[in-house]
Amino acid sequence: MFFEMYIQDFNDDLIDVPVLVKNMQDKNGNKPNSDSSAGLESSWRLTRRFFLLDTKSGVEGTDNFVKGESSTVIRYAKEITLRIRLDPNNPEMILPPILIIDYRERSKTMIASNSLAKLSFRSEYQMNSDKTVSTIGSLTIACLVFFLLLVIV
Repeated sequence: MFFEMYIQDFNDDLIDVPVLVKNMQDKNGNKPNSDSSAGLESSWRLTRRFFLLDTKSGVEGTDNFVKGESSTVIRYAKEITLRIRLDPNNPEMILPPILIIDYRERSKTMIASNSLAKLSFRSEYQMNSDKTVSTIGSLTIACLVFFLLLVIV
């Protein structure tokens, strides 16, 4: 089953949340999303739909899916991250969030052995802290000058 994620804004409009599949591989074998943490957002390939568990695409053979054959591989979402960033121009607003998914596969033998897979979900909240750092620096200098004046006087 495929899912699509939306957020509802203050006008009650639905805004679609882009999905970044970290280990996506295109038809040429390239992995454009492999450096998703390096900030190369211009080269990312985003999607809208995602799945949590896939038992259908691992069925081998021409008509084996129709015949009800079981899958040799199960794909699942191992790590899911919801990244939310504050808008640097308007601190009361957020930029459209992004859902980052890292998929893994389990073979039929691993599934038969009843081994458990570790899954994780996390949410990240980010903001531009350049203004905060400069404000703290200015306040530190002002406090030092104030204390120097107190010591001298």
